[in-house]
Amino acid sequence: MPRVLFWLQNRSVDHYPTAYYQQLFQPPWAEFAMLHLYALGGGDRFVSLVQCVAYIGSSVVAYVLTSLLGGNRTDRVVAAVFALTLPQGILTASGAKNDWPLTYWLLTAVYFTARLVRTESAADAVYLGLSAGLALLTKGTAYVWIPFLVIAAALTRSKAGMATLIKFTPAIAATALFLNTPHYSRNFALFGTPVGCDAAHCDSVFRFANGHLRPRALVSNLARNLALHATTPIPLVGQAANSAVVGIHRLIGMDPNDPRTTWPGTHFTVPPFSAHEALAGNPVHLLLILGSALVLLWRRKKDPAFMVYAAGNLASFMGFCWVFRWQPWHTRLHLPFFTTAAPFVGRATAAIFGPAVSTGISVVLLMYAFPFALNNELRPLASPTSSVFKLTRDEMYRAPEQTRLLAQALLRQPCRVIGLDSTPNYPVYPLAHWLGIGLGDFRMVYLSPDPRFRSWYQRHPEKPCAVVYTHCSESPGRLARCRELGEGASYGELFLVTGFEADWLGEGRWAIRNLARRPLIAAGADLGDVAELPVTLRPDEVGHRKLLRGLTVDRWVTIAGVGIPVALEGIAAVSVVVRGEVPAWSGLIPLTVRFRCGDAPAHSKVLEAFGPFELATTVPCPSVHFSELEIFPQKAFRPKDLGINDDPRQLSFTLREVRLAVAPSH
Repeated sequence: MPRVLFWLQNRSVDHYPTAYYQQLFQPPWAEFAMLHLYALGGGDRFVSLVQCVAYIGSSVVAYVLTSLLGGNRTDRVVAAVFALTLPQGILTASGAKNDWPLTYWLLTAVYFTARLVRTESAADAVYLGLSAGLALLTKGTAYVWIPFLVIAAALTRSKAGMATLIKFTPAIAATALFLNTPHYSRNFALFGTPVGCDAAHCDSVFRFANGHLRPRALVSNLARNLALHATTPIPLVGQAANSAVVGIHRLIGMDPNDPRTTWPGTHFTVPPFSAHEALAGNPVHLLLILGSALVLLWRRKKDPAFMVYAAGNLASFMGFCWVFRWQPWHTRLHLPFFTTAAPFVGRATAAIFGPAVSTGISVVLLMYAFPFALNNELRPLASPTSSVFKLTRDEMYRAPEQTRLLAQALLRQPCRVIGLDSTPNYPVYPLAHWLGIGLGDFRMVYLSPDPRFRSWYQRHPEKPCAVVYTHCSESPGRLARCRELGEGASYGELFLVTGFEADWLGEGRWAIRNLARRPLIAAGADLGDVAELPVTLRPDEVGHRKLLRGLTVDRWVTIAGVGIPVALEGIAAVSVVVRGEVPAWSGLIPLTVRFRCGDAPAHSKVLEAFGPFELATTVPCPSVHFSELEIFPQKAFRPKDLGINDDPRQLSFTLREVRLAVAPSH
């Protein structure tokens, strides 16, 4: 989403200075569509329609593709339902990613390939080229998915189909290249290659591709990627899958966390059952795919077209595993594999079970998918505390309170050009959105030291009157850079400097005339914004509940804990007293509760008895103006697992009161 706001602000889709290079070189089609919806809607309220429409469209294409391959009505219905009920797909469909648009264009390319080899029409070749080109313009993984799927669709007409595809390949390639040439040229001008960088930050660390392509690398990644879908409410399933993967690696003589095939900083494990779009798997659908492949292998003489197509689908997944490093959030990137499998799953299911049972299976899949539609962890429909119908849009951004305070402070100032000196990991979108970047008179520009942006700064001379820095405490050099323009104010991990006079020259250099002398503090803070010490917060008071962020409506503290925004100017430590209750049937005792203020070291207290409790501690705080005091438990229980009710939340204790005061100095 940040690239959408910067394009809108710049009135151009040209590459611009940024610390996060994926905003530039990654294919942009989905974001182009979101750009129009953002501009027309005056905000991001409608941008998820890009994913949602592609999600529905993919099911429709799966339906018609099944028919084109020779499937009957039952086959088509099962295929469409299979695509619609993917848990990962349902969770992703309401977001702003690009996986469903990619899947839609891939399916469309497969459909027009199957049509082309049957009609030998030049129009179908152009449509195929457009579909393939749009897939490449949507996500880089399309370069791996397309060859296998298109060739398999062509081979559904045996050798004659392949000959037809080869005949029209120049027209198909020219059409796809025509669509991608503008993006290729922008990448080539800045990075020297049409596809941009081969690593997330254009460095040598976060590379997308595997470090070696030996056969055992394929076995390793195939096992680990499949294991990501062993996410069920039954822990034994995940444990068995984890043990199986470790055993496979032992047999092939590889480390399951080999840095050559594993995303840096990650560790292989089968994730727990989740309704989060980054972690949810498709275990039932994976079993249907594997079972359907075996059925079609057995029926290869009766359904040769579906058998060839299934082989292409499985080959595309193997190609994906061979090329790309394993990541714990890969399940979202597997959507093309699952959705393009829908036609042969529909055919195999109907062939084995017949129309009546196949219809029943479709109904079961719909019932299985319904809880995921209601309980999306990021955008739930049925949650008693965080439903999209109850939260404000500001609360849904899940940004730290300090980011909102900083935005409010800037909105009250005459300054309208904001410089951003950040690391690649800073989520800039909430701040940019609250400032109205692209829609109002605020401008935001990255202050990048990269010499590749020198010409951009020369064409667009910027004179920021405020600069937002991130991660100032990570090193002495970084801290010195944050203070280069003078005194500033800290808002959690953000550092804001205003009131200076300087021109940004690019390549990390300023022409400074006057330094900032007085930090800008967010004025008018009250219980609706930040806690000013001393204060007593009680969950049953509405004004206080706004400050107890993360606390549920029924006063439960979940495993995620509670965060309280606190005004800290001139305060080095906070005295904290927490009153609550641990239910006797939870089984949590002893329970460690941790207290942390900003990025200062955490303090721990242990509860050793069930029932009402009172914890008192002193928490050191960083020398900032605003920070967040976190209270989070180390253990939790799920009422559903204990048979108490159907509540799936991970709960710890109920909260009655939090008292905060300035800790006495010694």
